[in-house]
Amino acid sequence: MPTKTTYSQAARVQGILRTLGTRHGITIGELSEESGVTKRTLYRDLKALQEGGYPLLFEVVEGTTYWKLEPSFKGVPPVTFTLNELMSLYFSRKLFTSPGRSPFRADLGRQVPCKPSHVGGAEGHN
Repeated sequence: MPTKTTYSQAARVQGILRTLGTRHGITIGELSEESGVTKRTLYRDLKALQEGGYPLLFEVVEGTTYWKLEPSFKGVPPVTFTLNELMSLYFSRKLFTSPGRSPFRADLGRQVPCKPSHVGGAEGHN
């Protein structure tokens, strides 16, 4: 049985991504031993990663399931957020799923002026 470790889910999921990115395949049992959480927790974490858009693959070899990260995705550098940034993203996501309840509802219907092409460009700044 895996030992209990007090990692946050975000830290645990980042660890799972690192492990999947460095291996050609790992079983849930091996991942459970390494991360110190139950297989059930790992299945939830893997599901969350898939729902978050991470390209996870699994392959059954001689009756054993191996999980891995899509090879083309392994070279993509990780995007790291602070805890405050993650919380802000999490709690603000619902603001934009239903504009009817959003404080920005009135602004969403207006046309936002485009940034002129010369602003911020290198041209004309000699």
